[in-house]
Amino acid sequence: MSINHHLNKDTLLAYSAGTLYEGFSFLAKAHLHYCKTCQHQLDLANHFAGNLLEKNHDSMMNDNSFNQLWDKIQSKDASSDASKAIIKEIKNDFSLIINNNYDDIPWSVLVPGIQQYIFTDIHCDQGSVRLLKIKSGIQIPHHSHNGTELTLILKGSYEDESGEYYPGDLSDLDDSNCHQPHVNSTEDCICLIATEQKLKFSSPFNRLLQVAVGL
Repeated sequence: MSINHHLNKDTLLAYSAGTLYEGFSFLAKAHLHYCKTCQHQLDLANHFAGNLLEKNHDSMMNDNSFNQLWDKIQSKDASSDASKAIIKEIKNDFSLIINNNYDDIPWSVLVPGIQQYIFTDIHCDQGSVRLLKIKSGIQIPHHSHNGTELTLILKGSYEDESGEYYPGDLSDLDDSNCHQPHVNSTEDCICLIATEQKLKFSSPFNRLLQVAVGL
């Protein structure tokens, strides 16, 4: 599996620090199940953060600490058994989602051509964590975001202004991004999505529809 879209550095470092909302942590773990690149970067982040805490446990972190840490991760290499333990944990947590044929999931119709399953027990600020099953050829209305949106492709594919996304790829967007995903696979596209708040649809009609569907 070739992964071309990853967690951005701020999300990965926040995951390492344990400061992500539960829903985003859930998505990050799922992506890490697939992505050796992010597994490696996480291992390095944990390694350097541990060293930083040991050396500076009485010091305050400056505003540029995350960027300095990321620069060190990019310029050095490190190895440990931590990543193996993390991967094992991830496989246990996500086996029911990743290995599922998706037919057994209790889908509900969101709008024609799109079904969903909401994880009601996972906290994500004022947003949600849900699985979406989108039929081939469907185009999601143009929208931006109130806060962060993470989308992990589990099956099928879609394309938007930032590129094409296939199984294992993760879209990591914030409130500066606008996009209009279009399912370009011949099969249904199944995505795991976490949002910090509700989406911001561009057209008045879709904003009215949003009230009904709850996205």
